[in-house]
Amino acid sequence: MFASRSRSSFWFGSSVGMMSTFALLLAPAGNAPSERPVTRSKANTSAAQVPGTNRGRVLIIDDVENVGLSLQRLLTKEHDAEYTTRSRQALEATRRGERWDVVLCDLMMPELNGMEFVAEVERIAPALMPRIVIMTGGAFTPGAREFLARWPHHTLEKPCDPELLSRVIAQVLELAPEP
Repeated sequence: MFASRSRSSFWFGSSVGMMSTFALLLAPAGNAPSERPVTRSKANTSAAQVPGTNRGRVLIIDDVENVGLSLQRLLTKEHDAEYTTRSRQALEATRRGERWDVVLCDLMMPELNGMEFVAEVERIAPALMPRIVIMTGGAFTPGAREFLARWPHHTLEKPCDPELLSRVIAQVLELAPEP
Protein backbone atom coordinates (compact mmCIF):
# COMPACT_ATOMS: atom_id res chain seq x y z
CA MET A 1 0.00 0.00 0.00
CA PHE A 2 2.71 2.47 0.89
CA ALA A 3 5.95 3.08 -0.93
CA SER A 4 9.23 4.60 0.04
CA ARG A 5 12.52 5.36 -1.64
CA SER A 6 15.58 3.30 -0.96
CA ARG A 7 18.48 5.73 -1.18
CA SER A 8 21.19 7.24 0.96
CA SER A 9 20.49 10.63 2.42
CA PHE A 10 21.33 13.01 5.21
CA TRP A 11 18.80 14.94 7.27
CA PHE A 12 19.18 17.49 10.03
CA GLY A 13 16.95 19.77 12.00
CA SER A 14 17.81 22.64 14.31
CA SER A 15 16.08 25.48 16.11
CA VAL A 16 17.65 28.34 18.03
CA GLY A 17 17.84 27.41 21.70
CA MET A 18 16.78 23.81 20.99
CA MET A 19 18.77 20.66 20.33
CA SER A 20 19.88 19.74 16.82
CA THR A 21 19.05 16.41 15.23
CA PHE A 22 21.13 14.69 12.56
CA ALA A 23 20.30 11.48 10.71
CA LEU A 24 22.30 9.58 8.13
CA LEU A 25 20.34 7.00 6.18
CA LEU A 26 22.37 4.63 4.02
CA ALA A 27 20.85 2.45 1.32
CA PRO A 28 22.06 -1.15 1.19
CA ALA A 29 25.14 -1.57 -0.99
CA GLY A 30 24.32 -2.16 -4.64
CA ASN A 31 20.75 -0.90 -4.45
CA ALA A 32 19.80 1.81 -6.90
CA PRO A 33 17.14 4.35 -5.90
CA SER A 34 13.74 2.97 -6.81
CA GLU A 35 10.16 2.76 -5.62
CA ARG A 36 9.58 -0.37 -3.57
CA PRO A 37 6.70 -1.67 -1.53
CA VAL A 38 7.08 -1.37 2.21
CA THR A 39 7.49 -4.58 4.19
CA ARG A 40 4.08 -5.96 5.14
CA SER A 41 2.89 -8.90 7.14
CA LYS A 42 2.87 -12.08 5.02
CA ALA A 43 -0.38 -13.34 6.51
CA ASN A 44 -1.66 -9.85 7.34
CA THR A 45 -1.99 -10.95 10.96
CA SER A 46 -1.67 -8.77 14.00
CA ALA A 47 -0.55 -9.31 17.56
CA ALA A 48 -4.20 -9.21 18.57
CA GLN A 49 -4.95 -12.06 16.14
CA VAL A 50 -2.05 -14.31 17.13
CA PRO A 51 -2.10 -15.39 20.78
CA GLY A 52 1.21 -15.33 22.65
CA THR A 53 3.05 -13.01 20.26
CA ASN A 54 4.16 -9.44 20.69
CA ARG A 55 4.70 -8.84 16.97
CA GLY A 56 2.34 -6.20 15.68
CA ARG A 57 1.39 -4.41 12.51
CA VAL A 58 2.72 -0.86 12.84
CA LEU A 59 1.96 2.10 10.57
CA ILE A 60 4.35 5.05 10.62
CA ILE A 61 3.05 8.36 9.25
CA ASP A 62 5.72 11.08 9.03
CA ASP A 63 6.22 13.70 6.33
CA VAL A 64 10.01 13.61 6.85
CA GLU A 65 11.01 10.58 4.81
CA ASN A 66 14.29 9.95 6.64
CA VAL A 67 12.55 9.90 10.02
CA GLY A 68 9.89 7.48 8.78
CA LEU A 69 12.36 5.19 7.06
CA SER A 70 14.60 5.14 10.13
CA LEU A 71 11.66 4.19 12.33
CA GLN A 72 10.57 1.54 9.86
CA ARG A 73 14.03 -0.03 9.76
CA LEU A 74 14.27 0.08 13.54
CA LEU A 75 10.87 -1.61 14.00
CA THR A 76 10.98 -4.17 11.18
CA LYS A 77 12.99 -6.64 13.27
CA GLU A 78 10.18 -6.99 15.81
CA HIS A 79 7.09 -5.82 13.93
CA ASP A 80 5.52 -5.64 10.50
CA ALA A 81 6.20 -1.96 9.89
CA GLU A 82 4.75 0.12 7.08
CA TYR A 83 5.64 3.73 6.35
CA THR A 84 4.10 6.61 4.44
CA THR A 85 4.78 10.32 4.12
CA ARG A 86 1.15 10.82 3.05
CA SER A 87 -1.30 11.11 5.93
CA ARG A 88 -4.24 11.37 3.50
CA GLN A 89 -3.25 8.01 2.00
CA ALA A 90 -3.23 6.47 5.49
CA LEU A 91 -6.63 8.00 6.22
CA GLU A 92 -8.08 6.59 2.99
CA ALA A 93 -6.74 3.13 3.89
CA THR A 94 -8.44 3.49 7.29
CA ARG A 95 -11.71 4.41 5.57
CA ARG A 96 -11.39 1.24 3.47
CA GLY A 97 -11.12 -0.84 6.65
CA GLU A 98 -7.33 -1.24 7.00
CA ARG A 99 -6.33 -1.59 10.63
CA TRP A 100 -3.03 -1.56 12.46
CA ASP A 101 -2.06 -2.63 15.94
CA VAL A 102 -0.12 0.63 16.40
CA VAL A 103 -0.13 3.89 14.42
CA LEU A 104 2.86 6.22 14.96
CA CYS A 105 1.61 9.57 13.67
CA ASP A 106 3.62 12.77 13.36
CA LEU A 107 1.82 15.79 14.80
CA MET A 108 2.96 18.49 12.38
CA MET A 109 2.62 17.60 8.69
CA PRO A 110 1.74 19.83 5.74
CA GLU A 111 -0.88 17.80 3.88
CA LEU A 112 -3.07 16.59 6.74
CA ASN A 113 -1.58 17.13 10.19
CA GLY A 114 -1.77 14.66 13.04
CA MET A 115 -4.60 16.56 14.73
CA GLU A 116 -6.74 16.42 11.58
CA PHE A 117 -5.83 12.75 11.03
CA VAL A 118 -6.90 11.90 14.60
CA ALA A 119 -10.18 13.83 14.25
CA GLU A 120 -11.09 11.85 11.13
CA VAL A 121 -10.05 8.50 12.64
CA GLU A 122 -12.18 9.26 15.70
CA ARG A 123 -15.14 9.74 13.35
CA ILE A 124 -14.62 6.72 11.06
CA ALA A 125 -12.76 4.17 13.25
CA PRO A 126 -13.01 5.18 16.93
CA ALA A 127 -11.68 1.81 18.16
CA LEU A 128 -8.32 2.71 16.54
CA MET A 129 -7.88 5.83 18.71
CA PRO A 130 -6.01 4.25 21.67
CA ARG A 131 -3.64 2.61 19.18
CA ILE A 132 -2.45 5.99 17.84
CA VAL A 133 0.83 7.27 19.26
CA ILE A 134 1.44 10.95 18.49
CA MET A 135 5.07 11.83 17.70
CA THR A 136 6.23 15.41 17.84
CA GLY A 137 9.43 17.33 17.39
CA GLY A 138 7.75 20.26 19.11
CA ALA A 139 4.25 21.65 19.39
CA PHE A 140 4.91 25.14 18.10
CA THR A 141 1.35 26.33 17.54
CA PRO A 142 -1.24 27.08 20.23
CA GLY A 143 -3.58 24.53 18.59
CA ALA A 144 -0.92 21.81 18.71
CA ARG A 145 -0.15 22.54 22.38
CA GLU A 146 -3.87 22.42 23.23
CA PHE A 147 -4.27 19.15 21.33
CA LEU A 148 -1.37 17.53 23.20
CA ALA A 149 -2.72 18.75 26.53
CA ARG A 150 -6.03 16.98 25.78
CA TRP A 151 -4.59 13.86 24.06
CA PRO A 152 -5.31 10.95 26.44
CA HIS A 153 -3.08 8.40 24.73
CA HIS A 154 0.67 7.98 24.19
CA THR A 155 2.87 10.82 22.95
CA LEU A 156 6.56 10.55 22.02
CA GLU A 157 9.03 13.40 21.58
CA LYS A 158 11.26 13.13 18.51
CA PRO A 159 13.91 12.02 18.31
CA CYS A 160 12.66 9.21 20.51
CA ASP A 161 14.74 6.74 22.44
CA PRO A 162 14.46 3.27 20.79
CA GLU A 163 13.90 1.57 24.17
CA LEU A 164 11.09 3.98 25.06
CA LEU A 165 9.57 3.47 21.61
CA SER A 166 9.64 -0.32 22.13
CA ARG A 167 8.00 0.01 25.56
CA VAL A 168 5.23 2.26 24.23
CA ILE A 169 4.54 -0.11 21.32
CA ALA A 170 4.44 -3.06 23.73
CA GLN A 171 1.89 -1.20 25.90
CA VAL A 172 -0.31 -0.44 22.91
CA LEU A 173 -0.07 -4.07 21.76
CA GLU A 174 -1.43 -5.16 25.15
CA LEU A 175 -4.72 -3.38 24.44
CA ALA A 176 -7.73 -5.59 23.77
CA PRO A 177 -8.33 -6.30 20.07
CA GLU A 178 -10.82 -4.22 18.12
CA PRO A 179 -14.37 -5.62 18.27
